Amino acid sequence: MSTMTDNASNNLPEIILTRPKEGARKFHALIQETLPEAKVIISPLITIDFLPKSIDFTKFDTFIFTSINGVQAIENQRIPHGTLCFAVGAKTAHAAGKIGFKALYSDGNSEDLISIILSHPRRGKFLHIRGKYTRGDVSRKLSEHGLPCEEIVAYHQKSQALTHEAQSSMKGGKPLIFPLFSPRTAQLLMENILPMERCHIIAMSENISEAFKKTGCGKITTSKSPSAKSMLEEVIKIYNMISHLERLSGQK
Repeated sequence: MSTMTDNASNNLPEIILTRPKEGARKFHALIQETLPEAKVIISPLITIDFLPKSIDFTKFDTFIFTSINGVQAIENQRIPHGTLCFAVGAKTAHAAGKIGFKALYSDGNSEDLISIILSHPRRGKFLHIRGKYTRGDVSRKLSEHGLPCEEIVAYHQKSQALTHEAQSSMKGGKPLIFPLFSPRTAQLLMENILPMERCHIIAMSENISEAFKKTGCGKITTSKSPSAKSMLEEVIKIYNMISHLERLSGQK
């Protein structure tokens, strides 16, 4: 999927979104509000497959979500209204609230979330709803601190190739912007052996930035905070900067 206005200039950068389709569409909509002239290519490197669950969710007192996918994975389960949950990010917390949870959240990563959980006086059994690929080892760390925590793999983040359109853009020599929201998408992008010299990576975290520092990638910018808002601000700033430089280069 791609969108482009009729007035878009040939020297403008293109933005390639590699996060799962639903998240990519939402972020695309945010970009369009400020950069309607930008060409945005949606090319998910991951597709989310929800897995069957055979567990009694009612035996847990507190839930943990490190991704909005975890919330979506159990949205049809019978869980008492008002059950407490801890989430990474305001959007994940909002999604949890919509299905009846009382949600507390961190604006940082899983390490920040663990700190918030440990500082919150809470007993009972915890359950971390996670994907097959995850970071932070949340359940083990909480259990080591005296908070019994189980985990369930509720969804699988299956990899898929870049679309033909995205590959053509990478081979075409245009400046490209890749906002990357997870270490796994960063790793999958690097496995696509394609020219990266004209690419500008916008990483949501230092973990993602580190993955590219030994590659031939043109530029790497790390978001000031791990949030969609901060990522959008970086996309707009980098897009305008590259567009300005390209226009100056075209005038020579």
